[in-house]
Amino acid sequence: MAKKRVLALLSALMLLPQGMAVRAEEDSCALRIYVSENGSDNNDGSESAPFATIDAARKYLRSVNKTNLKKGRIEVIIKEGEYLLGDSILFEDKDSGTEDNPIYYKGEKPDSVKLTHAQDVDSSNFSLVSDDAVLERIPEEARDNVYEVDLKNLGITDYGQVERKEYGKGVAKYFELYFNGNPLSLSRYPNDKFMLTGQVVSDSSSGVTFKYEGDRYKNWTKADQALVYGFWSNGYGDDAMFITNIDQSKGEISTNSRPYFGIKSDRKYYIYNLLEEVDSPGEYFLDRNTGKLYVYPPEDINSAEICISTNRNSFMSFKNAKYITVENLNFEGSCGNAISMEYCKYVDVKFCRVLNIAGTAVTIIGGSDSNIYGCEIYNIGGSGVVSYAGDRQTLAPGNIVVENCHIHKFAQYSKTYTPAVKLDFVGNTIINNVIHDCPHTAIMFGNNDNKILYNEIYDVCQETDDCGAIYGGRTWTSYGNVISNNYIHDVRGPGSQSIAVYCDDMMSGITMENNVLDSVTQAFGIGGGHY
Repeated sequence: MAKKRVLALLSALMLLPQGMAVRAEEDSCALRIYVSENGSDNNDGSESAPFATIDAARKYLRSVNKTNLKKGRIEVIIKEGEYLLGDSILFEDKDSGTEDNPIYYKGEKPDSVKLTHAQDVDSSNFSLVSDDAVLERIPEEARDNVYEVDLKNLGITDYGQVERKEYGKGVAKYFELYFNGNPLSLSRYPNDKFMLTGQVVSDSSSGVTFKYEGDRYKNWTKADQALVYGFWSNGYGDDAMFITNIDQSKGEISTNSRPYFGIKSDRKYYIYNLLEEVDSPGEYFLDRNTGKLYVYPPEDINSAEICISTNRNSFMSFKNAKYITVENLNFEGSCGNAISMEYCKYVDVKFCRVLNIAGTAVTIIGGSDSNIYGCEIYNIGGSGVVSYAGDRQTLAPGNIVVENCHIHKFAQYSKTYTPAVKLDFVGNTIINNVIHDCPHTAIMFGNNDNKILYNEIYDVCQETDDCGAIYGGRTWTSYGNVISNNYIHDVRGPGSQSIAVYCDDMMSGITMENNVLDSVTQAFGIGGGHY
């Protein structure tokens, strides 16, 4: 009964449902202009003659003399539709609102406005692979299901390099493929598990060589763009390396670089980015030598909605901006980040949905007093929200708040140290969020006076070891941080150290109280430090 009472209390404190995105506010509106996909940037922005782009509305508002406006909100109402963006929409100080006239860029209705970097590709452009030389490289059981398209015929010629994960760094994505609204995966083997390294033959700064087991490698002799990814020395340090040679006579794989922590035997890894392993629905391989894309569709391709993104810009960038709110918008389909803020104040993101983003949903560098509120963030390659705000020298707070958000299926490409929320520096808050489904940590924090309150966290640390659902480390001077009234459950990773709250490597001065920890491998980890 006690547990039921705790769960009832926590559920009452969880995030508000998506349907509450239209608030009951009745603030007076000083000015309202409109954007529609059927509009024109030569229009005046009225409801009957809307602009076609958000950027045109931004430029128009620069010309408005706000000193002549009555007190109230300035609203840019974005009509229902899908808006394909190219360059980032840049909001600077000149684009700011004021305390009396804050500016709102908002969708007319919840879930009705989609901003995207992904261009549509008609499924009729795809055809079953018929070239015998190509078919020979595809596993026999998959040959009747793999389609191809020449990207050059679609006008796509810049697809960059294949992503390579380095420990401590994010993954730079240059190409994303979406099928019926879901990102497809680069081909890999095994499809959903790992192999184990054999004997380590060499480990040097120029690369490593290790033994492998089995005979699957016989299919990979022509795979000249393949990489290996793994946890080569421990359970938290992941790296990817290009393969330079597969020696069949010796049963050895050689790479062009060395993992950050070196390499040991019996460590888990997989091989990816090779035509020879397009053998499962939802996998693809892009041959960067020829520009041909090979896809094993997860569903009938003839009726599918297929999109491709090669755009690494943020949808919206804010630099030294103030008093701007982004509301009721969906940001979807990009190789980069969704929203970036630098040295802004009172810039809020509310009731938005951010999905299918290869980078980070929201980045905040410097500035203060901004909120990420009521958003759903999922299918993210990196982190949900990353913030560095506040002043360590003076302990002036950043007052960045991440509240009432649902963040899940993040760190899909950059698997370690890319949490749902990372708050660093001073005086910021993570409160009342639901966070789940990731390979590593859910929340990271550092420095001083940050608060982590009333969050539910579960099904995290799924692929890693020596990690925490809530994690901070490596400073003696992290006083004033509070971790309180969180519900952390079902944290059981593949190793022995899946920890609910982890203060690692001399992390000091943390208050941890009134948290409910259930079905976790380890409740607390204290790696030295002092109070």
